[in-house]
Amino acid sequence: MRTLTRRHVGWGGAAGVVLLLLLIGIAWKATSVLWFLLFPLLLVGLVAAAAMAVLWGLRHF
Repeated sequence: MRTLTRRHVGWGGAAGVVLLLLLIGIAWKATSVLWFLLFPLLLVGLVAAAAMAVLWGLRHF
């Protein structure tokens, strides 16, 4: 069984922060109302994709 090390968790946390900052930056520059309606869906999709990547990394799929 594989275990997560601090290095793996550190890189995952850093990648999550970078993606979150990227989404916030795009939302800050966007002027379309449609973007603000779709933003929560994109954020949920990002979280779901990250969860799938973690589960795949732990070989649950």
